[in-house]
Amino acid sequence: MRTLTAIAVAGALVLAVSACGGSDVGDGKAEPQPGTSKASISQVTTPSQAPAGEPGTPPLSTHYEGMAAAPSDMSDRAKQDLLGLKTLELQVALREIDPSLGAPADVNKAVQQCVRLRSDNDSKDAAQRFSSPHHQVTEADGKRINAMLRERFCP
Repeated sequence: MRTLTAIAVAGALVLAVSACGGSDVGDGKAEPQPGTSKASISQVTTPSQAPAGEPGTPPLSTHYEGMAAAPSDMSDRAKQDLLGLKTLELQVALREIDPSLGAPADVNKAVQQCVRLRSDNDSKDAAQRFSSPHHQVTEADGKRINAMLRERFCP
């Protein structure tokens, strides 16, 4: 649990540091801020080679960005950082339900589950969606996943 808290704090720190950084206005060459890395948290945790969604499901990125609920006036960097922080928050929330969850593939499954919850408010397939050949998610944990997604991540 301490590790999860440390990861969440580190993610918040990255977001805070990037929000306080210098602007890109001027000669087009922004100086990197001391103590910051060029790789944002979203580049580390956001799955880029996502498996295709369910047939008939709109592109994954559309739903994924909706989970972050970014204001329209944010810069691209700020949106990327917010998306990375929301990804980290989702991974931590999944691990709190089941320690074997929280991988990038599980983030994609959560996005697909949000799509399902929008069309079927009583969706009971979370346990099946998050189970793998090596690990079975219980129906009770599936219900907890749905409740967590509805409350914190599905717009």
